[in-house]
Amino acid sequence: MSNLKDLFISQSFFGIINLENSTQPITSQSGDIQLQDGIGTNLGIFINASTKDVTISNKLNVDDTVDIDGDLDVTGNIYLSGSWIHTGSIDVKGDVTVDGNVSANIATFDTVNTRLLHVTEESASVIFSSGSNILGDENTDTQTLNGSVYIPFKEFLKGNVLDTDTRINQKQNSGSFNAYTQSTDIRLNNIESFTSSQENINSGYNSFTESVDNKFTTLQSYTASVDNSLSSLNAFTSSQLVINSGYNSFTQSANTRITALENFSTSLDNTFVSEAEFDVYTSSIEVEQQVQDIRLTSLETFTGSLSFDFVDTSKFNTYTASVDSSLSSINSFTASADVSITALNVYTASQDVHNSAINNFTASQQSHNSAVNTFTESVQSEVDALVAATSSYARLDIDNSFSGNQTIDGYVNGNVEAITITSQTASIDCSTGNFFTVTLPQGVDTHFTADNINAGQTVSLKVLTNTNTTASIDVNSIRMLAGAGYTPTQANSIDILTFSSFDTSFLYGVTGKFFS
Repeated sequence: MSNLKDLFISQSFFGIINLENSTQPITSQSGDIQLQDGIGTNLGIFINASTKDVTISNKLNVDDTVDIDGDLDVTGNIYLSGSWIHTGSIDVKGDVTVDGNVSANIATFDTVNTRLLHVTEESASVIFSSGSNILGDENTDTQTLNGSVYIPFKEFLKGNVLDTDTRINQKQNSGSFNAYTQSTDIRLNNIESFTSSQENINSGYNSFTESVDNKFTTLQSYTASVDNSLSSLNAFTSSQLVINSGYNSFTQSANTRITALENFSTSLDNTFVSEAEFDVYTSSIEVEQQVQDIRLTSLETFTGSLSFDFVDTSKFNTYTASVDSSLSSINSFTASADVSITALNVYTASQDVHNSAINNFTASQQSHNSAVNTFTESVQSEVDALVAATSSYARLDIDNSFSGNQTIDGYVNGNVEAITITSQTASIDCSTGNFFTVTLPQGVDTHFTADNINAGQTVSLKVLTNTNTTASIDVNSIRMLAGAGYTPTQANSIDILTFSSFDTSFLYGVTGKFFS
């Protein structure tokens, strides 16, 4: 710890731990109050204004003994490397995971109270089980005990409070037990005699049953063969019916045709043509056949004179197909050429019109260019005269440097740039202007830095404060009066920070606070 007795407040306030809102005592505040260092950095430690309870939001490492005389609420994990000695009860709301063994003895770890205990494996005997125990919770549960079971005292069997040995001895010593045993022996003898005679009777039943089974088997085989025969007969009968149906249809149609032929034959007149007429007709047919024979002979003679190998049929067909394809291509080309020529004619006509318009535009443009050149020459003469008079001239689209005194009749204003806070950092980019505004977000520490500093520049920054806002200064680019940094005033007020630069390294600033 540093010694503060010989230091001023401006030199030692960095290491002072104070309340988040140091303008009021803790008794006048409410809820959990954050602790901060001298420049407003949160430490992750909270003190409740009412109960004075302390809450730590960061990791707490303890390398020595911790004595706690009250309640300890932990949200998260507790990692212990070493011994944990605890006097009193431990209430755990959640799971307890132990990597290793839990050793217990009467001296330090006597009793474990739990509602439900799941044990996967019991590696040693339970020496004592104090109080009453229940094994299982349903009638279907089964308890398996491997090894001998010794019960030295009374056990409950169907409501009896006597131990097993006592009950057996009582039964053996009573006369009713002996009488019951004798009657049971007599009944068992009778059952044995009946069983022996019944076995002889059953043997006869078995022989009869086997013979009946054999007869049933034979009858089933015969029935199965009869079923097959009947199935074959049914199939033959069905096919024969189909065939007979065809026969019947043919017979009916034949009868119909025969009847029609008989009717036609009956209607014929035996003298419907005379023999002489038939001869004349036959003679004319013979003459016609002779003429046909002569023509056929001539055709056969001509055909015989032809050479059959002057061209192959397949070659001729191929040639014909290729000629057809060529003619089709020629027709397609001619059609497309007609379309192209038509389009070319249309384009040529439009191009002629377009060329005429271009020629007219070119002539007018030449006249315009001549006028522009004349104007440019006159303007250049004026610019040359201005340069000769001022040695330079100012432009609005570039940076300008002026040497000598400048007198401006009127006002000069600059753009007001709004700073966007990124990653809790407000960067003053001096290359964009001289006037800036920024609004601090609620409950956040904002870090101020400066970029692109120009020598001889004045910068004004308007800060709009908010609730629970803090700020820090980048000492590598900004230097404040007395090294005190900057602390925002109360919420919803305005602070004005004014900076000046004498080189490109730092902005030197002062603060004007609480402009309501």
